[in-house]
Amino acid sequence: MKMKNIRNILVVILFLVIAKIGMAQQEPMFNLYHQNLFLLNPANTGDQDFMQVFFDTRKQWSGIEGAPSTSAFGIHDSFNDKVGLGMLITSDKAGMIERLSGSLNYSYKLRISDAKRHFITFGLGLGFLENKIDFSGVRATDYSDPVFALGSYDGFAFDARFGLKYDFKDFEFAASIPQILDNDINYNRNGYNEYDFALKRHYVFFTSYNFRFFEKEMNENMEKVKTDNERFYIKPSLLYKLLPGAPSQLDINLVVGNSNDQWAGVTYRPTNNSFVIAAGINVYNLNIAYAYQIANTPLTMYSNGTHEVMISYKFKKAKEEEDNLNKDLMNLMENQKNMKGQLDNLNKSVDELKENSKEKPGGALEMLEQELKSEIDSLRNQINGKKTTNADGSVIFESDNDHINRLQKELDELKKYVLQITGEDVVELKSDGNNNLVETPLENGNYVIIYSFRKLDYAKRAVKMTAEKGIKSSILYNKDRKWYYIYTYKYDDLQPALEKMRETRKGEYSDSWVHIYKK
Repeated sequence: MKMKNIRNILVVILFLVIAKIGMAQQEPMFNLYHQNLFLLNPANTGDQDFMQVFFDTRKQWSGIEGAPSTSAFGIHDSFNDKVGLGMLITSDKAGMIERLSGSLNYSYKLRISDAKRHFITFGLGLGFLENKIDFSGVRATDYSDPVFALGSYDGFAFDARFGLKYDFKDFEFAASIPQILDNDINYNRNGYNEYDFALKRHYVFFTSYNFRFFEKEMNENMEKVKTDNERFYIKPSLLYKLLPGAPSQLDINLVVGNSNDQWAGVTYRPTNNSFVIAAGINVYNLNIAYAYQIANTPLTMYSNGTHEVMISYKFKKAKEEEDNLNKDLMNLMENQKNMKGQLDNLNKSVDELKENSKEKPGGALEMLEQELKSEIDSLRNQINGKKTTNADGSVIFESDNDHINRLQKELDELKKYVLQITGEDVVELKSDGNNNLVETPLENGNYVIIYSFRKLDYAKRAVKMTAEKGIKSSILYNKDRKWYYIYTYKYDDLQPALEKMRETRKGEYSDSWVHIYKK
């Protein structure tokens, strides 16, 4: 057999091997696709509220000559909250085989219901695909053979991909079919043998769920409530690639990130027992992500691993900036509303204090003042009976006077937290055993109050919270003023009530006060 025929046979065998390898992995492979699903599915075109431009480069088995390398450049954006448009160009090279593809992508979002993020999106990508076999780097003893003399073989075909995705709140499921036309690329150079490269349909499935954790703030009931500001998230996802007649690919992903677009993730591929670790940061709308693949193959000891870098930039829209401004304005208005509510409560307290200052002679506050004066006079008399003198004849009871002055100041301060209610319709709300509150007449006494509310639901929750802490409490309702008071202790005399209030204020309930009720 002539050497030329042997070489032609070898070329045919080489093309058959190339075709088989190509069928196993015709689509470019990326490790950072979970940060830009536009790489996988045209239905993700314009899936964000901003225009994104990105560049991705992946070097597999770096350090080995002819190892696969992949690059992608893309841009996509959304229009009218329904339509997305984008462009994607990818380049994939492995040894003598080089692939270049480009597509224009379109997506249309169809809303299913008024629920937040409940819609289905269809996507279509149309473009071209070029495959190139380059023999210029082949080392041979005889380059006179026309097969090597031609240098390279180029094949060209039109290409299309279709996709859809379903979103409901934080759940997403997507499917796409690259190379849906199932075309063949024909290699033919100047009358030499023709070879076909079959483009086979791939089937790609992706699903994820985003567990969001939000910031919390205190409401008017002093309870922590969730806000709209996301603090961080945990996002598990699965990717499954299927090509009939070739090994499938399964990726198990887990990404943890925060509201500042700082994230870290890990991917496990059980099909080849490999791991990918990745992380990303954001600097002024510029996102930089890096991934390193740890492969369990013999090539690992001869290479520097598989590296991938993605750089993307987000262009904020005027609408987004306007939405952010409106959101800030709404938050400001809400804060002003809360502040106004607090101011109203303060004004109400001031009015109540003014009413107390107008009480008739002989009222509870006047009696309290007389009791305090009597106690101070008694202490002074005791001191006068115990005074001693220094060698120079000076009297020693200054420290006692200081103590009395502090006591006087403290007792004067306590008077500010006493509220007398006389002649108003006040009842106690007690449970009837069936989770119903029944109005019962209120007895005269001195009640230590720890909370006050305008709404009954808040008062009920306060009673439940104190019960969980081992503190028994009950609800008083002033039907004239429309206020609900939560009290923990009741005393017949004012002095022990003041002492308990002072003790309570040193603990968790620093705003407690004494409510004096007389019919």
